[in-house]
Amino acid sequence: MRMRRKLATTTGLSLMCGVPCYAEEGMEIVQRTKDGKKYMFVPNFQAQLQDIFVKKGLRSLYDDVQFMEQIKLDAYETGVFEVL
Repeated sequence: MRMRRKLATTTGLSLMCGVPCYAEEGMEIVQRTKDGKKYMFVPNFQAQLQDIFVKKGLRSLYDDVQFMEQIKLDAYETGVFEVL
């Protein structure tokens, strides 16, 4: 927990599911693990497009698209991803 707090305060990054990531204000990143797989749920509570920057690959569970560096979520869109 101390490492996550230091990472967030010094770089603006969070460590979710072992994935360093950065989300704009108004975004929430929730992590879950099931059967050894890691998942990230990312709701965008803002009325505009938001970017999420990640340092590890993710796969969208909605459409099977893979993301390696950046995810764009439309206004009020929620992304659900498996950590690769």
